[in-house]
Formats: sequence, structure tokens, C-alpha cells
Amino acid sequence: SFVGLGKTELEDDMLAQDLLTTKQAAEALRTTVATLADWRHRRRGPKYLKIGRKVLYRMTDIHTYVEERVVDPQATSQMGR
Repeated sequence: SFVGLGKTELEDDMLAQDLLTTKQAAEALRTTVATLADWRHRRRGPKYLKIGRKVLYRMTDIHTYVEERVVDPQATSQMGR
């Protein structure tokens, strides 16, 4: 799909593929659009971009947000002792 695209066009196309709408981000996180709106209001949740009135999420930020919340029960079981 990148055949015939110049470098700038290719970069723009790759960037567009990395950006998710709020609905897509909610689906990726298995939550609701309303929850994402609430998280933004409370300054929680994954990083996001505001372009005009549009809110977009980078897929890399969604991955980072998820990875930061991984709980290793083996690592945390020592904390209670």
C-alpha cells in the first residue's frame, strides 16, 4: 500500500495508522468511550493528542499504558509479608 508514496506521504500514512480514534482506543483497552473521557477529565489513562477538537491516541501510548499496569503476583506477594 506504500508503493508510489514519497517519503513525507509514507511517513504521514504510517502516522495515520498509528493514531486511534477514541472509539478505537476504547475497543483496544476493552473499555468505553465514556470511561476514556472520564480518565481525560481526571488526568488519568493513556496519553492522548488533541488536534483541534479531535482526541486521538497513539498505539504506542496505549501499549505503554497497558504494560505499566502489568501485575506480577510473584513480585508483589513479598510486599504483604
